[in-house]
Amino acid sequence: MRSMVMAAGALCALQAGVAHAESAVQLAPAEEWELGSANESCWVSRRFGEGDKGLFVRIESFGTGSSYRVFMRGKPLPQRDSGILEFRTQYSPNGTANEQLGILNWSGNAPTLTFSAALKTSENSDVSSDPTRPAYSGVDPATNELMLTFSRGAPVALQLGSMENPLARLQECARDLPAKWGFDADQQRTLSRPATPIDAGQWIDPGSFPWEYLRNYQSVVVNLRLLVDDRGMPTDCVVQAPQFERAASEIACRTIMANARFEPALDAQGEAVPSYYTTSIFYRTKRRNGN
Repeated sequence: MRSMVMAAGALCALQAGVAHAESAVQLAPAEEWELGSANESCWVSRRFGEGDKGLFVRIESFGTGSSYRVFMRGKPLPQRDSGILEFRTQYSPNGTANEQLGILNWSGNAPTLTFSAALKTSENSDVSSDPTRPAYSGVDPATNELMLTFSRGAPVALQLGSMENPLARLQECARDLPAKWGFDADQQRTLSRPATPIDAGQWIDPGSFPWEYLRNYQSVVVNLRLLVDDRGMPTDCVVQAPQFERAASEIACRTIMANARFEPALDAQGEAVPSYYTTSIFYRTKRRNGN
């Protein structure tokens, strides 16, 4: 039931030349957070800034309880060719700067950026302003600002406001997702052991990289949900996002189904029960220009 991120492909080196925070583009909220849901995910979305200088932000949960998929669209993002983007995130007030990999694309006349955000929720953390506590590199209920720093161009500071309420709404929605997938949601919430992967590092090998993506210098993150029976065997692979990346999704599911094995989930009484496991696979290549 827990998630993991598996990577395949070549990784570029982090570039220097980071701009200073004092020159950041400050973007205030233009509307309230809006909650949405579908069969495989829940999300909150909001617009920041005004007009064509603004930024649309969507934070999406696939019921993993460990990370979010963040999607952004707007002209404050880097005006570069599509491909891997290396940048830095910092969630304030409790966060530390964190080197990040994302995928830059274009939608219409505006760039888009997709990346994963670490999650620290009120359910699994003690949010505190105690300066002796180690800082955290992800988002938690106390977060009120996200700073994005790029190798070129001005940083972007999103004035998120308190994330306590939107994260609570998002978590509540995500807790109900297993019922949509045919499970007893209460049973899944009270498992004494989730479906636990065995040798997950061996599931994906470089030979499984979709060649048409390599040929076109195309990167993609595929979110998958595996159904796992009470013997620990995967019985089905469901593409959670993005559904339109058929080549990568088909190869990812075929490879995972052939290689994945689990310790089965155990219910509150310690009996093996069917469950699910969510994961994401990051197929990444260099940019066309080699950067």
